Amino acid sequence: MNRYLCFKYEPKYLSSNEDDNEKFQRETDYSVSVIKQKVDLSEESLVLDFGCGMGRVSRELINKFNCKVIGVDISPSMLTFAKLYTANISKFTGTHDYSTPESIDVILSIFALQHAEDPKKEIDTIVSVLKPKGIFI
Repeated sequence: MNRYLCFKYEPKYLSSNEDDNEKFQRETDYSVSVIKQKVDLSEESLVLDFGCGMGRVSRELINKFNCKVIGVDISPSMLTFAKLYTANISKFTGTHDYSTPESIDVILSIFALQHAEDPKKEIDTIVSVLKPKGIFI
C-alpha cells in the first residue's frame, strides 16, 4: 500500500471569482470527498491535520466520520479561529510533540508544507507518528 497520497486541486476548486465562503466550502467538500474515497475513517481514527488553519477540513471530517483530530498550525490566530469554529475537536495546538511514534492513522497537510522552512525535515518528522498502515495525504 502506498502510504502517500497526493491530490491536485482542479482550477474550478481554487477560483477566486466568488464569495470566499462559497470558495472555502467547495474546497473543503472536494478535500473531504477525496479523503473519503481513499481512506476509511471511523470514530476510532486519529487524524493529524498539519496546517489546520481555521479547522474547515477537520470539522467536516469530525462531522462525517466522528473521528478524532489533532489540529496543528503555527499561526496563533488560526488556532483561535479553529477552536471557535470546531467546538467538538479533540485538540488544537501550535505544535505537536511527535513523541508517540506510530500513533496517527491519517495525516493531512493541505496548502501548508510549502510554508515550512525545511519541508523534507518537516515531512520526516510528521511521518514518524504515522501508524504502519497509516496514510499521509
